[in-house]
Amino acid sequence: MAVKADHPLRTFNALIEFTRQNPGKLTYGTAGIQSYYYLIGEALRREGLDMLHVPYKGTAPLVPALLGREIDLALTTVNSVAPQVAAGGIRILAVMQPQRYAQLPDIPAIKELLPSFDAPLSWFGFFGPPGMPAPVIDKLNATIGEALQSALIRDKITGLDLNVFATLANELRSLILESTQAFEQLIKSANIKPID
Repeated sequence: MAVKADHPLRTFNALIEFTRQNPGKLTYGTAGIQSYYYLIGEALRREGLDMLHVPYKGTAPLVPALLGREIDLALTTVNSVAPQVAAGGIRILAVMQPQRYAQLPDIPAIKELLPSFDAPLSWFGFFGPPGMPAPVIDKLNATIGEALQSALIRDKITGLDLNVFATLANELRSLILESTQAFEQLIKSANIKPID
C-alpha cells in the first residue's frame, strides 16, 4: 500500500482512522478489476476501510497516477514502486502480508496494524502435466528446492521484492486449496460478479 511521499496520511494507522471517519473519500488504484489487489481492496473494505476503487490496465500506470495525484494510494507490488520509493517520491504505508519483508524491515505488515485482516497471499508454483510419475516430481521438487537455497537465485527473487519459501510437492495442493477457499469466501462476501 503506497502513497505519494508528501501525502498527508503519513502512516497506515492514520489511513485506517481517516477512512473510517470519511468513508469513500480516498481513492485507491489497482492493476484492474478482479486483479489480486482489487480483491485485497475488497478485503480492506470488509475491515471498514471504505475507499473508491480506480482500476487501471495493469501495474505500469499506477506509479504515474500516484505521482500525478490521480489517486490517493496504490495497492500494488513493492517492486513496481521501489524505484520511486528509493527516489523519495513514494512512501509505502504497509505490506500486505502477515509479516514484514526482510528487505523492508521498517515498513509494517498489515497484520501488525489490522490484526483481523485476513486475505490470501499471492504465491508462485511449478506445475507439470497430470499423471507425472512420482520419482520425476520428487526429483524436480528437490532440484527446485536446492535452487531456491542458492545465493544467486535468492538474490534474484529478493531483488524483485519477493519472499523466498519452498514447499514440498505434496504441500502445494493444500496451499492451492487454502488460497482458493479464501478467495472464494472473499468474492462471495463482497458479491463480486464475473466480468464478461
